[in-house]
Amino acid sequence: MRTLIRLSIILVFMHIAACKESRKEHIADILKEWDYKEVLFPTGLSFSTIKGDTIPFSVTDSGYKIMTYVDSTGCVGCKMRIGGWMEFIDEVKSLTADSISFLFFFHPESESEVLHLLKVERFDLPFCIDLDDSMNKLNNFPDEMSLQTFLLDKDNRVVAVGNPVFSNKIRELYLNIITGKDIKEDSCSLHKTSIECSTGKIDMGHFKLDSNESHEIIIRNTGEYPLVIHDVMTSCGCIKADYNRMPAQPDSSIVIKVRYKADSPVFFSKTMRIYSNSTNSPFMLRVEGRAEE
Repeated sequence: MRTLIRLSIILVFMHIAACKESRKEHIADILKEWDYKEVLFPTGLSFSTIKGDTIPFSVTDSGYKIMTYVDSTGCVGCKMRIGGWMEFIDEVKSLTADSISFLFFFHPESESEVLHLLKVERFDLPFCIDLDDSMNKLNNFPDEMSLQTFLLDKDNRVVAVGNPVFSNKIRELYLNIITGKDIKEDSCSLHKTSIECSTGKIDMGHFKLDSNESHEIIIRNTGEYPLVIHDVMTSCGCIKADYNRMPAQPDSSIVIKVRYKADSPVFFSKTMRIYSNSTNSPFMLRVEGRAEE
């Protein structure tokens, strides 16, 4: 069972990463290393809530646990993706009668930044701000951001690796394991298709700071097989992308609505990566504009 799960995860990453052979091998080695590895928890940790409550730390030995770690490098908001986690948590609870534990460990440069992001999103689960990075020091997590989330069994051993908020295929894999569905070797395999995008750059121009700017792009399926968008990843949490997750048949299109919410009056130039089963995945485009007082 574990071997089949590991193979399924590798197939997922092979399809959504569209990476070079050396990178594929690197990911495969990481997954092999972490297969059924026990995640250790240091003593002395405590969990908090956005209300300021402190909760004694304990790891239950019943059922599955989903643990994610966010380090201090890069855009913390982009890595946290709190809105996506809240949606996923609601989906898991609806399927499992609230029997799955979620463990969030943050190692930020700025504790206040993390608390602000959690409060803005009204995040209602306990979390651990690990300023000493004790979890990572004890476990030596992978450097790959997409591989810093783990599905653990009752003994805290890893049965799946990958962030279900970043990838719909990883999300599906987690849900299948949690709910006890059969995992088929070919369940992650998709035929490759080709796409055309209406633009390679979104110019939002000049706009007022307090406005919510949006722009639509059209992804047309020019290949012979249905187009499936696995995920849209942005270089900043200030950019959101909404789209229909249903497959687009050949010669039909998917519209992606891109929204930008400025925090300060500044010129911005961000990137978006669209992951799909197209031959040129991920497709990257740039989002630019200037927010003004």
